[in-house]
Amino acid sequence: LLNLTCIEAHKRPGNYVHVFPTQVQSRKAIWRGIDKKGRRFVDRVFPQEIRGTTRDNEQIVELLNGSTWQLVGADNPSALVGGNYVGVVLDEAALYPDSEIIDFLRPILAENGGWLFAISTFRGRNWFYDLYHLNKTNPEWYTAHLDVTQTHEWDGTALLSEADIEAERAGGMSDAMIRQEFYLD
Repeated sequence: LLNLTCIEAHKRPGNYVHVFPTQVQSRKAIWRGIDKKGRRFVDRVFPQEIRGTTRDNEQIVELLNGSTWQLVGADNPSALVGGNYVGVVLDEAALYPDSEIIDFLRPILAENGGWLFAISTFRGRNWFYDLYHLNKTNPEWYTAHLDVTQTHEWDGTALLSEADIEAERAGGMSDAMIRQEFYLD
């Protein structure tokens, strides 16, 4: 979704935001995060050649076309009010305490004709689980339930093999956690 957001930010100038459960997680996972090939996520998706300015303290990138992309935490949902977003990604959404954040964002996204992606494993029967099941047959929503067998690298190779998952099991990961994290149970 980072790549998709960058593409959309070039098609339609506007404000885009990527939300993690906490600000600390957003900094660790994406802003300072490094992929398995040793590349910083932010630099790979938003290379210097397409950036105007970058403000580390605000975790914000301004693109040359005027679009902005920012990382924030859901720790303070009311802080998102007034962002005038046209694109929102809610990452690890099941870890948010409730759906309040979506309710804060819906009016501005409706006004702007914007979009929202909520991605996560379910982590039990919570508001995110309910949101998925409420909208999986709604033609206005796109929903996908993709486990480790259905997700791949850009070149088609599996993200994890069955051997990788078996190694996790042999290392002590419980069957319940394996079903949750790899098979979206």
